[in-house]
Amino acid sequence: NDYLSRLRTMRGSRVESRRVGSTGAEEITNGMIDIYVVSADGQEATLYICPYHKRTSGKAPDGFILT
Repeated sequence: NDYLSRLRTMRGSRVESRRVGSTGAEEITNGMIDIYVVSADGQEATLYICPYHKRTSGKAPDGFILT
């Protein structure tokens, strides 16, 4: 939730997020990965977020920024 609340479009608009499910990715992490669709300013992206990591990523997907 912290990550999604800081995510903005390149124009600075807040994104709306919707959790659409979860999946596993054993080659990346031992836990489950949540799938979110985020949208704003006519952009839409699917994000895969592991909520069980100890730290929050400082990287934003292409076309988005973190504040």
